[in-house]
Amino acid sequence: MQRKWVMGCGGALALLLMVLAVPVVAVGSAFVGNVEIEDGRELAGGRVVTVFDTYVSCFLVDTGDGSWVLIDGCVSAAPVEAALAARGASPANVSMILLTHGHDDHLGAAKAWSVPVRALAAELPEMEGREAYAGPLPGLMGANDSGIRAEPVADGDVLEVGDTRIEVFAIPGHTAGSAAFLAHGVLFVGDSAGWKTAGHLVPAPWVFSDDVPENEASLRALAKRLAPRAAEIAWLQPAHTGPTEGLQALLDF
Repeated sequence: MQRKWVMGCGGALALLLMVLAVPVVAVGSAFVGNVEIEDGRELAGGRVVTVFDTYVSCFLVDTGDGSWVLIDGCVSAAPVEAALAARGASPANVSMILLTHGHDDHLGAAKAWSVPVRALAAELPEMEGREAYAGPLPGLMGANDSGIRAEPVADGDVLEVGDTRIEVFAIPGHTAGSAAFLAHGVLFVGDSAGWKTAGHLVPAPWVFSDDVPENEASLRALAKRLAPRAAEIAWLQPAHTGPTEGLQALLDF
């Protein structure tokens, strides 16, 4: 009887380890083959600066009037502050933070600074802890109030700061309120797409995403929407990989 009990416990433990291994393997595989992020890389003639933090990037956008817009907030504020300091600026020079979505690895600077934050309205319930994200791993964390109270933006909005025009696109799927932003010919897509060394675009990893089919459909809809303007787009920039030139990767998705 004791032997059967021990064998049963051993089998249950093995099953538990297998179940736990699935998300671990999924998380690891999500980053395999990603084009490397280059910290400090400048796009659009220096008007866009890449800030790398641990495994994700956020982006400083020069608005031409001595201020900056920050797209996403990285894991923490420190690398963003260092990038600003290297350019003779500080958080006081950041006029706005735009969030592609509200997962915690994009919120560092938004939590640390008293700077206006904007995000799609559909993202606010999760960011404010009123609802939990539906993705497998984010969902395990339950509802969590980030403490950020963002002003909502909507699909089709155009934000003008200094000489800079920033267009807002809703691309739900990775999260309900995932957004893309277009500024200075750079299309920022957050986690909704990644660029692989094999030369193709992929959607966000399923283990982090609310709805992968919706994510894929949103990318195809965005491609169709922007196809007539392909000449305007010099770079497609994900958050967890380096960029790819032009819009072709999205058109081929």
